[in-house]
Amino acid sequence: MKSRLLASSVFAGAAFMAQASMLAVAQEADEAVDTVATAADETESRQATVVITGSLIPQNGNLVETSPVTQLSAADFDVRGVVRAEDMINQLPQAFGAQGSNLANGATGTSSVNLRGLGASRTLTLLNGRRLPYGTLTSAAPDVNFIPAALVKKVDVLTGGASATYGSDAVAGVVNFVLDTEFEGVRIDSNYSFYQHDNSNSYIQDILGGFAAASPSQYRVPDGSTSDGESVDITAAFGGKLDSGRGHVMGFLSYQNTKEILQANRDYSQCALSTTNGGEDFTCAGSPTNQFTNILDLGSNLPTGLWGRVDPTTDQFIARDFVSDTFNYNPYNHYQRPNERYSFGAFGNYDINPYVNAYA
Repeated sequence: MKSRLLASSVFAGAAFMAQASMLAVAQEADEAVDTVATAADETESRQATVVITGSLIPQNGNLVETSPVTQLSAADFDVRGVVRAEDMINQLPQAFGAQGSNLANGATGTSSVNLRGLGASRTLTLLNGRRLPYGTLTSAAPDVNFIPAALVKKVDVLTGGASATYGSDAVAGVVNFVLDTEFEGVRIDSNYSFYQHDNSNSYIQDILGGFAAASPSQYRVPDGSTSDGESVDITAAFGGKLDSGRGHVMGFLSYQNTKEILQANRDYSQCALSTTNGGEDFTCAGSPTNQFTNILDLGSNLPTGLWGRVDPTTDQFIARDFVSDTFNYNPYNHYQRPNERYSFGAFGNYDINPYVNAYA
């Protein structure tokens, strides 16, 4: 009896263990199927998503970019004390002289940017990422005179050609003036600057002394210290939000007064210098007051001197005097043209809906 009971217990225990093993195997199989399906779904999901990441190693952008970008901040304007945007750009090595305050002959009264010497019409000038209109009726180069330097947030200068993106206007590069159009409140900025020079070049002054003695009406000898070219710039701006931040408006008023700097006020430019004695020395040169002539008299003889002119008081042919008969044009040219300008402007934007933004 006991042996049959023990055998029955052993058989029942074995049967239970076998059933438990089958359940465990079945459960593991189901889990394996679920795991394989989940992994396949995740793989498909990862393959459908492209994630672009960048390196966390800090690098100098000007060294790795194909077209390097030079950025000037508002602090750069303050440190250099410039009152015109053109003066800041012209200090860059890749910028060449174009229409500006230092142009004496052929000036249009405008100011433009010329990168790499390819011409101002081949340098694209932007304001807040948008193209500026033509500066004059005869030139395609924009006028940057009206850009208030006090409101410039930064200036991005793309020195590489960008014609593939912007067209032929950007063969030389792109200059983008970014203004601080999002500030709130009232702001007043003022700047004052001037130039100072010591006329102490004794070599040039000795040359000028001889010409000043012979023709005092045309030549003089600048000496001592001179301060000129004063420039004053005052800008008032105001800004604020509209409709709980959906819009913003900003306006500015600007006044600028720049005094002239004549070449007559510098000893090294009081006259146009030219070489003499085989290039060993310098002398003052100029333009002739009449055409050079080489005339024979009635006896087929040359008058005194190879170059001569007719004296209007005596109607006689006389030798040309290279001092009194030469016009000294340098004193009338400018290092800085005089300029007085009033300007005003306004910027505004408004979010009509999440997809449409109106600006002016």
